[in-house]
Amino acid sequence: MARSVYVLSTEADSGKFVVSLGLMNMFKKSFRTAYLKPVITCIKPGEEDPDIRTINNFFLPGTDAGNYFAISGDYCSVEAMDRGELIDTIISKYKSLEKDHDWIIVQGTDYVNTAGPFEVGLNLEIAENIGAPVLLVIKGDNKSEAEITAEADEICFQLVSRSIPLAGIIVNKVTPALTKNLFGLLQNKFSDKLLLSVIPGVKELSSPAMAEICNVVNGFLLSGKERLLNPVSQIIVGTASVKTLFRQVDGSALIITSADRIDLIKASIVSNQSGNKCVAGLIIAGSIKPNAQLLKLVEKTDLPVIFSQDTVFEVILSIGRVRSHISFENTYKIRQAIKTFDKWVAKSALEKHLKQKYPNTITPHMFQFQLVELIGRSKARIVLPEGEDPRILKAAARIISLKLCEIILMGQPNKIESLIQQHQINLDLNQVEIVDPINDPEFEVYSERLYGLRKNSGISRDTAATLMSDASYFGTMMVYSERANAMVSGAVHTTRQTIKPALEFIKTKEGKQLISSIFFMCLPRRVVIFGDCAVNPNPTAEQLAEIAISSAETARLFNIEPRIAMISYSSGQSGVGEDVEKVRRATDIAKSKRPDLAIEGPIQYDAAVNPLTAKAKLPDSKVAGNATVLIFPDLNTGNSIYKAVQQETGAMAIGPIMQNLKKPVNDLSRGATVDDIFNTILVTLVQCGQKEKEQPNLTKGVVGIDESFVGIHRQPLVRQ
Repeated sequence: MARSVYVLSTEADSGKFVVSLGLMNMFKKSFRTAYLKPVITCIKPGEEDPDIRTINNFFLPGTDAGNYFAISGDYCSVEAMDRGELIDTIISKYKSLEKDHDWIIVQGTDYVNTAGPFEVGLNLEIAENIGAPVLLVIKGDNKSEAEITAEADEICFQLVSRSIPLAGIIVNKVTPALTKNLFGLLQNKFSDKLLLSVIPGVKELSSPAMAEICNVVNGFLLSGKERLLNPVSQIIVGTASVKTLFRQVDGSALIITSADRIDLIKASIVSNQSGNKCVAGLIIAGSIKPNAQLLKLVEKTDLPVIFSQDTVFEVILSIGRVRSHISFENTYKIRQAIKTFDKWVAKSALEKHLKQKYPNTITPHMFQFQLVELIGRSKARIVLPEGEDPRILKAAARIISLKLCEIILMGQPNKIESLIQQHQINLDLNQVEIVDPINDPEFEVYSERLYGLRKNSGISRDTAATLMSDASYFGTMMVYSERANAMVSGAVHTTRQTIKPALEFIKTKEGKQLISSIFFMCLPRRVVIFGDCAVNPNPTAEQLAEIAISSAETARLFNIEPRIAMISYSSGQSGVGEDVEKVRRATDIAKSKRPDLAIEGPIQYDAAVNPLTAKAKLPDSKVAGNATVLIFPDLNTGNSIYKAVQQETGAMAIGPIMQNLKKPVNDLSRGATVDDIFNTILVTLVQCGQKEKEQPNLTKGVVGIDESFVGIHRQPLVRQ
């Protein structure tokens, strides 16, 4: 898995591309390094983004520049895009780069002709979804020390509140006199865990080239095509005498004059021919056209000379619109940018900060994308006992259309066919198996098998046959008998009806004592696990510890880094009482059994999930503020909180997902939507994949996954 860094600024012209160039040069020597600019704006059809073009030509020649961006278009079209689809597209591009690279340098948007707040929010959302630590670049020119530190403080607050890791702060283009004092202020204000750098303004980098000025001035080039890379650090209007004007020249000057100032034009050309490069270029402006004598003079020089019929004032306005870029043609400027980065940024310290382990937060978009990868090419057969419910049929139709697995529907064929027509569901019944338990050829076999499994518990053959006519029992027996790999039910049946058969004869995995459940809570900006909210009413401390460990194992199965919070009404040592002591004992037991897991308890809900609250209550905790697995002390607490969070935030709750069963059997809420059912089936397929690794798949049928699966990303895990 590739490491990444998100180069973020909050305004235009911050010089963040200098940082990107420095990072590329830093990592490209030793690592397979990719560059990604997720969103590029204001690009004309067929025109390349200048930053991408530079990276492509200087560092990655011969590669496809189309790999370096995900979304392109003007500002209005990008802002009008569906945000979920935009983020999904960026994640897809990022993950495709991740497969073949060790590092990915991600550069934020350019703030061209846009309102800042939209782009700031977009950049934060992108960084949040790809899970990249941020390297914050702040524009320092024309700002006081107080303004710079206040801006850094505000952005850091936003990053912390969204649990986005911050690797460092680079203040760029700072007035040289402020450099040393500003660095001291930043050190005092921010933790030494951050990389801090202050880069003074570098004239060679901020100066536009004559080529860039040519592009904006309304005119044409008379000479000097070979020297259009000349930097312009000073603009002088030729109104004074030659002697007075040249006293003003301090560096690479662009002189703007009129055609009747032959003396000044000659002086500029002679100065250039003498080897004095103080003049970078010349613009002849105004309605007076150059005469033949002047044109002959200009033809003999390699100094860039532009003629424009615009007034001097209009020319100056045009030049004011120039946004200087580090272009791929200007290798001097590229090397100067890298040299500046190397001089002012402590590279070894930066690499150390970027390589440290940051808390990994999975967003709903990334969670759903990863489900795709975890499912892979599934051979699973999922039985849905509630085949006569339209919601189940709609979810099944979506699964079949995406070729995710084989589906077995339970119910009467005529009734299922009637429901499909009535609700206009696009489901081809030739692509599913329909099972009617009573009329199924295996009914007697299953009844006898259930009797054999449960006769020591006192059931008779007649009772076994009666039970087997129940959809939940029949579906569970199909899983037990390996006719199906897993079962998903509960849209009509209660949790007890759904899981009771599994408890009776599928039973727990080896080494596990307790069946428990979790919900994937797909909150607006992250996915966390809640357990146990459906099965165990009042677990003991030992059982609570097992629920925590099992939930951590489930988290890892779904690529969620487990940081376990054992929820109680107090945090740390602040509370006493029987209930909090149970949580404290459960925490100690879990830690002793699994010292490799990050576990905190007892801890209050707010301290578990809110970084700012965590800082006040448990500042030294590795879990507080960033918990991904929340374990509740009893069913009453867990069920109440999951429903409250679901209703108040609009989050989707996937589950309950059963843990520690030998074969996957998962429950649905009776209020489940089609999306709920669809996503629960996805989760179940991941569990089936785990079973395939543990033992050979004995089921029939091979179903592949095709490119149409990207359609899943348009099914939001967070309800809008």
